Amino acid sequence: MDLPIHRMVTSQGVPVYFEEYPDLFQPASILVCMMSGGADDLALGAPGIHHWGEHLPFRGTALYPDGKNDINGFIVDLGGSVNAYTSHDHTAYYATMPKSHWRNVASRVVDLVARPLNRVDDIEAERTIIGQEINQRNADVDIRAYEFVQRCLWGEHPLGSNIIGTHESLAAIDTTMVSRMHAESYGRKRCVVFIAGSMKPHEVLEHIETLMELMPDPDISTRRLLASYGPMPIWRDGEDVVENSEFDTSIVSLAFPLPGNGLRWDTRRVHQTTVQLLSMGSLSAPLQRMVREERKLAYQVSANILDSRDGDTLLLQAKTSRANVVAVVDAFWDVLALPEIRSTERFERVQKTRQARHAMHLPNPKGGATRMSRHLCVDEIVPSSEEVVRHLLETSPQKVLATLGTLTQDRGRVLTFLGKK
Repeated sequence: MDLPIHRMVTSQGVPVYFEEYPDLFQPASILVCMMSGGADDLALGAPGIHHWGEHLPFRGTALYPDGKNDINGFIVDLGGSVNAYTSHDHTAYYATMPKSHWRNVASRVVDLVARPLNRVDDIEAERTIIGQEINQRNADVDIRAYEFVQRCLWGEHPLGSNIIGTHESLAAIDTTMVSRMHAESYGRKRCVVFIAGSMKPHEVLEHIETLMELMPDPDISTRRLLASYGPMPIWRDGEDVVENSEFDTSIVSLAFPLPGNGLRWDTRRVHQTTVQLLSMGSLSAPLQRMVREERKLAYQVSANILDSRDGDTLLLQAKTSRANVVAVVDAFWDVLALPEIRSTERFERVQKTRQARHAMHLPNPKGGATRMSRHLCVDEIVPSSEEVVRHLLETSPQKVLATLGTLTQDRGRVLTFLGKK
């Protein structure tokens, strides 16, 4: 089922992307995105401040001062959900709800963004909660390994920063800093709204226009796409990094910078196809088959793209034992040398699988807003499902082969988060 996406703009200049569903669909969703995130912490001199600012609105806003009951409780009692997240380059607040209550829920989500109270008691309460979150993240080997990779790839660049901050930065944040962050990062000029459901486009635009009157409009730069923080640090070809950890498990990554291939959407499709030539097909895929099934070196092995506006990185990664680290890296190189991944048969198989997945995609308003926001943040456009399929099938095999040709030993870096066992 192809669902139309209406690309609208409020009278205040705020883009609204609305995926329209047939009347029989009762769930709906909204996501309000601010094109500011953890990478902006550096300019504010407060690591973790955008993440902190994401937490605070749930304790109360101008229209809904009792956040626990007026916002979270209200939406949960409807059978819906509400939450938020902070990435390096944007912050998003989102909710699901029954269609019949979408206006009330949208009002609450917009007020989270537009008018948090940021009371002193709320800030101190969140100081304790975020401290616990830091402890939890520090105890998670996957998160710690991801942060290690980011540091290796980005160094002192803002995109290498720690989004959540540290106990030390947490202790230094006060009410004034939170207020400054909101004033310099939140407003109509940084806002994009995504909605999915069986409402009508004119209803959506009219209500969002009304709500945008509550959104502050400070004198800040306009961002409708992710910000660029400058080029990726000079890639040090072949420079391997090892960091010892207190965990039992080792996580080994083989990282490559990826070339651009024209428009951002075109580039992403080429990069995604390159990854899927390696990993699509579960245990029969070249990567999983060799590393896990044939050589039995790891239980979890994957290929992914770390994407940003300032540079993409292809990452082969395996969770393994200390004794298998070298063998895993050797297996990665052997996979990249396989003629299979460069064959016409493999390319056509991947394309058919991708097409089949889209054909079986079930309409889901709950995920519609999130999917649209992901497309805008990664691809810099918001395509319909029909446009996605058409573009996938137009992916150039020559460009994919050219990208595979850059995955050579003189360009890769091995990044090892080394465990004890």
